[in-house]
Amino acid sequence: MKKDEITRDQLCGNIMRSLTIQIDYNLIGNIQTFINEVGKELYQEFGEYNKISENEIKIELKPDLNELQKNLSIPIKELETTIIHSFEKKDLDDNLVTLLISDYYMLLSVKCNNYKKIDDYLIKFADVFLKMKKKIDYINCKRFGLRKIGYDFYENVNEIFKDFEQKSFFILNNNFILNNEKILQSVKTEDEKYNINISKFIDGGEIFDELNKEIKKAYRVVLDLDGYFYFNNQEKKWDNQENIIREISILNDYLFILFKDHVTEEFLKKFIKK
Repeated sequence: MKKDEITRDQLCGNIMRSLTIQIDYNLIGNIQTFINEVGKELYQEFGEYNKISENEIKIELKPDLNELQKNLSIPIKELETTIIHSFEKKDLDDNLVTLLISDYYMLLSVKCNNYKKIDDYLIKFADVFLKMKKKIDYINCKRFGLRKIGYDFYENVNEIFKDFEQKSFFILNNNFILNNEKILQSVKTEDEKYNINISKFIDGGEIFDELNKEIKKAYRVVLDLDGYFYFNNQEKKWDNQENIIREISILNDYLFILFKDHVTEEFLKKFIKK
């Protein structure tokens, strides 16, 4: 099977370390109304609930306040001081799942320890969003984002490029020089609806070898795919779970295509379900 024929549903493994699903909005009303209605149900599912402020957010990829300010026309000070409702749990696969809900955004974050696929997280995100729409007088959706970060460690350069395409890191004729610099790219889909920022780099450091109980030099390869789109009346379509998941899945498929562009056929075949 060739690389371009492999689908994400065929894979049973990955290098995923972090997943973020976020929608930004203006609303009429107060998110506390929604929390009063469904907070108990969310607490029963997640097990941990806290009211926090921006500087108390524990997840690695926090909402970008400058992006929120630009899209929502809300002062940074207000964004910094707004109350955020935080729900947290470990799921059945030992991934840490955090749901953040504020007057300006809803974000589902997954810190991946044993990530399998995105589907269950999309269902949860859509379910909570639809319940919010029913309880809030008016929501004006502005921006949706889907971000995936993967990385892995390697003891030597040859091992790196068994998994990653040299050309995707602009390396020619095996001429690899470690400089720790990020490579940044931005792409648009053909219909110009979906935008994707790509950040990738290789850095050097040390890891602890559990088997031999020693510290070894190692390389880390990081691939960060950040996809998003701005709402342009399509929020009218976001009135049922099927439509929401369909649209997010389109963006997710674009991220998967870019992911495949960066990795080798050999790498993908390691993870194909037997």
